[in-house]
Amino acid sequence: MYPQYSPYNLQPSGDDIAGVQRLYGAGQGGVIGAPTAAPGGEDQGNAVVSTISDSQFAEFWDFDVAAGEYVTITMEALSGGLDPLLVILDANNQVIAYDDDSAGDLNAVVRNIRFPQSGTYTAAATRFEQAQGYTEGQYRLTLDFGFTDPPAGGSAGGAATRTPSPTGGGSVTASRGDLAALPNLAETLNGAFVDSVTPIVQRKTGTVRAGETYAWSVTWCATSAAALERGLRAISVTFAIEGDPVPSSAVTEGRREGDGLACVDYGVALAGWQGSSVLLSATLRLSAPVLDGISIYQAGDYIYEYALMITS
Repeated sequence: MYPQYSPYNLQPSGDDIAGVQRLYGAGQGGVIGAPTAAPGGEDQGNAVVSTISDSQFAEFWDFDVAAGEYVTITMEALSGGLDPLLVILDANNQVIAYDDDSAGDLNAVVRNIRFPQSGTYTAAATRFEQAQGYTEGQYRLTLDFGFTDPPAGGSAGGAATRTPSPTGGGSVTASRGDLAALPNLAETLNGAFVDSVTPIVQRKTGTVRAGETYAWSVTWCATSAAALERGLRAISVTFAIEGDPVPSSAVTEGRREGDGLACVDYGVALAGWQGSSVLLSATLRLSAPVLDGISIYQAGDYIYEYALMITS
């Protein structure tokens, strides 16, 4: 573990984050190099203890993963009434997932997040409301590599927990359309959403052109048409623009098969972009666990947020 300065702020503010530490870990639980003692005096391999305070309200810890690897990251308050907030960042400091209270007792966990690319990612340990927050105390950050089962007696599902998302202030109109003929909104993003088998909130940033019409879609696939039909009994998809729900009458549902998969695409056409930025969110809700023929996805809300800049 090595001290490292980072100017990155989890949300835009005038505060710089200094005194950042890094935890260099490898897939399957190994640690690169010979780690020194953690700030809190505890060295547990893939666990580290440190402190959040008004003067140090966020700390960053790096870890390495292989493509397709599952990792569960937990931030547990140990003292002082700390209300943990855990944020996962990619190599470009883009937020890909975050959680507030899903681990119970105000603790945070991002469970079984699957990383699409090998590389170094960052777990940012902070507190609810970050720079504007008031809770302080010691915490333990733990990384578990490989798929982990939900705790006995706990809930693997439920709504994914997230902090309130700032809106972009812009607007766009959603309607039905020929989605296959339109450029997909995913192509404007800085990277792909990761595949998680437990409820999670993910956010990506991107840039759209004001005069362009895009297809905004969420896709569910299974290894057979029969598996797809069984899964769809528990699946619903909703869209929101700046927090306002998109009417179901504007949502198109299309089926397709290919490459050994049967899929359904839920989507809308987006046009008439106004303002400088806009925040979109799509929620895939599973009312019960769903088997897609390969993995079991736990019940709950899988939330995909799009923080988009609008250019001419």
